[in-house]
Amino acid sequence: MGWRPDRAFTSPLARARDSALIALGRTAPAVTAEVMDALRPECDPAAVLEALAERGSVDGHMLLVGHQPLLGLLGGLLTGGPAQGFAPGGLLRIEFAGTLAAGAGSPGLRLAPGIATANAKEAR
Repeated sequence: MGWRPDRAFTSPLARARDSALIALGRTAPAVTAEVMDALRPECDPAAVLEALAERGSVDGHMLLVGHQPLLGLLGGLLTGGPAQGFAPGGLLRIEFAGTLAAGAGSPGLRLAPGIATANAKEAR
């Protein structure tokens, strides 16, 4: 799809760090995932926005790898709607016309585990 993150942030928990390595290995091998404590599952979604601002990462393409319920709540905060539900291993792309801010995003591409594999098999 041509998408390449400029930066990547992951929860300090091992399963999120491992998932970030897999995703970056396929999309942006030169990008290193930075550990962000605010991506722990028990954190407040507003803390993620604060942590991103502190790191100077409020625009560009970012990959955030964490856990539910935090990522669903963060999706809701960013889109100004209800919590975004998605399965473990899923991906939700949130697009912004300007910089990252609460309520300023629009939900875009949503992938669930197995969809990319199934689509690749059908294309053969």
